Amino acid sequence: MQSQPLNSNNHETQTFIQRTGRFLAVYGLWTISAALMGLILFYFHQVILGLLFGRVDPWILRAVRNFGLFILGGGWLGLMMLSESYCRRHLNPKTQLIPLVKIVGIEIVIYLAMFGLQLAIN
Repeated sequence: MQSQPLNSNNHETQTFIQRTGRFLAVYGLWTISAALMGLILFYFHQVILGLLFGRVDPWILRAVRNFGLFILGGGWLGLMMLSESYCRRHLNPKTQLIPLVKIVGIEIVIYLAMFGLQLAIN
């Protein structure tokens, strides 16, 4: 009994499915990372405002609140552009997704720390 050669169409379908799965995994991690970084910066801003509340003039506090959101928002946008570039490198099937998972894990730890700090201040 002779074995039949692999159907090239079947191989192309499997490759397409693998590439699509990899794409969804990488950009799913990137989306989670973007959301976590936004939350981290939001809580960082809240912690700074909590530390300054009652210690400085209300006008200064208002300026810190308004300009802080602008500056942190710009920083968040820049970090997301850099992280997207880093994630794009992991679309190659030869690279592992472990570094991306580690980054998301570190962001979760930082988020929990900032959340705890914000609860401790208020």
